[in-house]
Amino acid sequence: KHPVKVGDNWGNHFSITIRNIEFYRNLSKNLEIIKRDLNKYGFPNYYGLQRFGIYRPNSHLIGKYILQKKYKEAIEEFLMRIYPIEEIKNIGGRKEISECIERLNSFDEIPKKLEFEKKIIDYLAENRDDYFGCLLSLSKGILNLVISAYQSYLFNKALSERIRLGYPLFKPVKGDLIGILDDEMGHLTKIRYLYYGYIKKPLKKALKIERAAIVSPIIGYDSELN
Repeated sequence: KHPVKVGDNWGNHFSITIRNIEFYRNLSKNLEIIKRDLNKYGFPNYYGLQRFGIYRPNSHLIGKYILQKKYKEAIEEFLMRIYPIEEIKNIGGRKEISECIERLNSFDEIPKKLEFEKKIIDYLAENRDDYFGCLLSLSKGILNLVISAYQSYLFNKALSERIRLGYPLFKPVKGDLIGILDDEMGHLTKIRYLYYGYIKKPLKKALKIERAAIVSPIIGYDSELN
């Protein structure tokens, strides 16, 4: 009865088939232990590899260089960094891109998939060393994507640090934010509570029935860092 919105999908159900495992000792027992721990402690909600790039996982690095105003490094990472799981023809294209950067000439034999790379080279051919302008020539969608990727990277690092320090995922500690979830699809609302060491009964009940959750902020320009 409601339109489908981004975030409505809570998850997927699927089967995992594991083959060639007859030589692993106590496998069934170990799998049961893992299953029990996942059910009890949950799994940290990391941003996945898709946010950073599957074949070239460097979107967050480009975003980092842009925020550090290292525009030349951002362009070089975008164009020339070669990752071993890329398609062979793209790797060859990146080697030619490297040569084109040195010559500052346009090119014809770069794979069609590398359309943004072509646009960058063409811009630099006409505007030597204008790396900032070159970035601005890209679409806002691409720039937002790489900045968002770096924000996601920082979120993952902060979450890993929480786990390393031994803080729980479901039980708040002082300084945690607790977000209230709506009753329709469990979406996060704008209501937040800062935990000081004591939870009132309504909030404790909301956590118990999964109408509230510990949340971690995405770092942005208006974040308050203590």
